[in-house]
Amino acid sequence: AVVSTQSTGLTERWRTIAHPNITTFHDCFITKQFGDVSFVVVYEFCPGARTLKQVHFQKDRPQYANTLMNTQSQTIEESLLWNYIIQLTAAIRAIHASKLSCRMINPSKILVTGRNRLRLNCVGVMDLLMGTPMEDPAKPSFLLQQQQQDIVELGKLIVCLACSSMTAILQNNLPKSSEVISSTYSGDVRMLLQHLLNKSAAPKKINDLMPMIGARFYTHIEELRSQNDIAETELKKELENGRLFRLLCKLNAILDRPEHYLDPGWCETTERYIIKLFRNYIFHKVDEVAAPWIDLPHILQCLNKLDTGSLEQIMLTSPHEQSVIICSYKDVKNNFDKCFAEIFMPASL
Repeated sequence: AVVSTQSTGLTERWRTIAHPNITTFHDCFITKQFGDVSFVVVYEFCPGARTLKQVHFQKDRPQYANTLMNTQSQTIEESLLWNYIIQLTAAIRAIHASKLSCRMINPSKILVTGRNRLRLNCVGVMDLLMGTPMEDPAKPSFLLQQQQQDIVELGKLIVCLACSSMTAILQNNLPKSSEVISSTYSGDVRMLLQHLLNKSAAPKKINDLMPMIGARFYTHIEELRSQNDIAETELKKELENGRLFRLLCKLNAILDRPEHYLDPGWCETTERYIIKLFRNYIFHKVDEVAAPWIDLPHILQCLNKLDTGSLEQIMLTSPHEQSVIICSYKDVKNNFDKCFAEIFMPASL
């Protein structure tokens, strides 16, 4: 294929599209690194992604090329089908609103990540390779034609998904496909497919599907909010883990520094001794028979109280109980911050 001279302008237009259901286009360039003249297109990396073909059409085999799966157990749930429809129409709507067309609605070019999250992949490749005469005065309707084709391809994809077979859209399979869809799904699915696939004198718009989707948008939004709540909860846990990790890093940076073993300023009679006893209080506790006692809730509680500078009093004892210090977490925190700051003082002189 020959790269179009319009590629420079098209790359900028595709680069401006940022949508949760579209893999972000980053760049394209020509290289000879592979032993030939290659055209490389760079998209967002989606770890763990699989294609829609891998997820739902793995059972399509050459020996089943003319066989249509028609049992209800082999079709996907209608709620999942509407979930896909909402995501795909949202992606197509964003592209059409940017005065572009997908030209790549294919199960092998749609990525599935996480909990049934869809992303249109490889968008813009056909434009970059073949160009688009949409701004040619001689062909003012080219963009409209491509957008109309996107709507038809969406309908074909939904038929294949509803029947769990990529051969469902073949002409000789259409009667059986219609039978499977009618017996398995609601009338709303049939109405939507009729709108997508039937010819119309007036141009179709992707926004026309909104009334057919109807209140299912509420269900979709509720699911997204629930997933967002779960993600935020997990993020809060990681933020807490990061805060405690930094605290442990500082604690270990202060104690047992080999370069200060012979320095009297770092002896066990200074603020560092309190920190050392506090470390023992957290990690080196023993039970009544002097066996190691590991209590994770105790460790987390002590670290959190240290970080907040709690006024709660604790008793710190040396290993042989020869020294006993009663202090608050705030006292330990003040010594902690002072000792950590002193580590950097020579480097700042």
